[in-house]
Amino acid sequence: MSTDTGRTRSGVEVDARGWPILHSADEPCDGTHPLTGRTCDRGYHQGYHRDDTGAEWLDE
Repeated sequence: MSTDTGRTRSGVEVDARGWPILHSADEPCDGTHPLTGRTCDRGYHQGYHRDDTGAEWLDE
């Protein structure tokens, strides 16, 4: 396993600590936080939404 930024581990781009580097998808997510109404800024995805403050939530 390489620890250089941008190197791959099993075909996945990783950072200097070996964590996968995540990129936003091209399609926007239409999810909104149920308590704050803030929109998700992660793009097309499955799982947790995240807004620009870093708050996470799951659809119920």
